[in-house]
Amino acid sequence: MEPIMDIKPIGTPYSKQIILGLIVTLSACTTVNFKEPITSYSSAMSESSSVFNDYYAQQNELARRSYFTQLKYHRERYIQVRDESGRHSSLYFKYSPEGIKARRDALSLISEYGNRLAVMAGADSPQRISDSSGNILSSYRGLSEAFGRLTGDEAKYKVSYAEGTEKLTSALTKMYAEHIQNEALMAAIKDGHAAVELILLTLQSDLKDLSATNQARFHTQLSDLVSIYNGDVDARKNGQDKPVKGSLGQNSQVASQTLAEPQRLELLNQTQTSAGLYEGSVMNRPDDVVAAMLQANNDLYAYAINPKGDNALIALNSSLETFNARIKPFVDYYSANKNRS
Repeated sequence: MEPIMDIKPIGTPYSKQIILGLIVTLSACTTVNFKEPITSYSSAMSESSSVFNDYYAQQNELARRSYFTQLKYHRERYIQVRDESGRHSSLYFKYSPEGIKARRDALSLISEYGNRLAVMAGADSPQRISDSSGNILSSYRGLSEAFGRLTGDEAKYKVSYAEGTEKLTSALTKMYAEHIQNEALMAAIKDGHAAVELILLTLQSDLKDLSATNQARFHTQLSDLVSIYNGDVDARKNGQDKPVKGSLGQNSQVASQTLAEPQRLELLNQTQTSAGLYEGSVMNRPDDVVAAMLQANNDLYAYAINPKGDNALIALNSSLETFNARIKPFVDYYSANKNRS
């Protein structure tokens, strides 16, 4: 998949009538009907940020467990930090610690955007929104530069990440520069929507690549363990003590004799675990969760522009329900497999 280099912020120019209509709608300290959808949106984005933070952290451990499982059954292999082409071996995850941190910070920025909207919508007067609240953004102002420093495979989408995070930081900063509550909230939703969408579209493409990598890794390990186990079965049936070959390399030797019973049972358990990891990686794709986040972001924007429009609130509530339906199995799967190899 090609890098997303030409994504443009989505949104049409505001007419004076739409702007005035939105200001009137958000007047009187913002209505409860507007506050509650924003609060729900904020909760969804915060939950997503937390989930993906755990997801990224877990991938390093799963990659290492998979790598050492291969070494366990292929005694002729060395531990390699880099492969023959000079790239990091499976001992390391696809992304560097710096790359993971940048992505996690981008998600946290979206979460903070939702939180700030909720605070702004619920404040009973502009004076209660402290100017010092803008200081929470200080840790995000160098995020675009952090993406710019990435190299290699993990830098594939860095331009779009950097652009989106820079625009969202700008939208949040502007929110606190404005001292008129309703206008600040309106501008934050208008500018923030396009920035959040850019980050999420980039994240979605990024995670599609990562999901494909995970599926390939678990499928390869499953095929290899099946080949080793079946080879051992054939050797025992034939009464032969011979090397057992795996699918991951030529002359992959498990042992000079057939596996002892404890080894056979352990290999069987490893194969069962790998089958579950492979199935889960196909069924619970992280980019599907991002698709639900995108829909919620779009529906919040549509509701903000015309909160009295036909089905505007229904559509927003529906997209948030869809988000919950998609994120729960994703969380359950990765939570259940934290300690599996």
